[in-house]
Amino acid sequence: MEKSRSISFDNLSQDFIEKMKDAFQVIDENGDGSITESDLKKVYNDLGKKVDDKFLSNMLKDGPLSFPEFLTMMGKKTSSFASKTELVECFKAFMPDDGRTTIDQEELIQYLKFAGIEDPSTQFADIFNNFTSYSQTEQKTVFHSQHFIDSITE
Repeated sequence: MEKSRSISFDNLSQDFIEKMKDAFQVIDENGDGSITESDLKKVYNDLGKKVDDKFLSNMLKDGPLSFPEFLTMMGKKTSSFASKTELVECFKAFMPDDGRTTIDQEELIQYLKFAGIEDPSTQFADIFNNFTSYSQTEQKTVFHSQHFIDSITE
């Protein structure tokens, strides 16, 4: 990330800035005010993810990240996400016409496979664990799309 490039922080909500501050503090384990390669290696290791040194070097090619640089980077990344309205519209394609905001989990897995995701059950296991429940009425496991959308949008 070039240190001279930044976004206007006016476009970021206070809630988003607070969440990023918390994330930054978790990653900056030694509390020195910057995210270094060793900080990132530890985070990836704690998450059980293997990451090569070249990837980390490229990520931090201009040196350790300060909080403003981290906030700029995360603001740019999240600004490319779909809006809440777009997500609701996407999920409507899978919803029954009766106004429910749940989707049969097995159907959702099949749609994801059709979209080219090889093993959605494994790749999205954490999401499914947090946003599904067994519906006694429907006698199946359902994905709570509105709850999911609310959790990832501001």
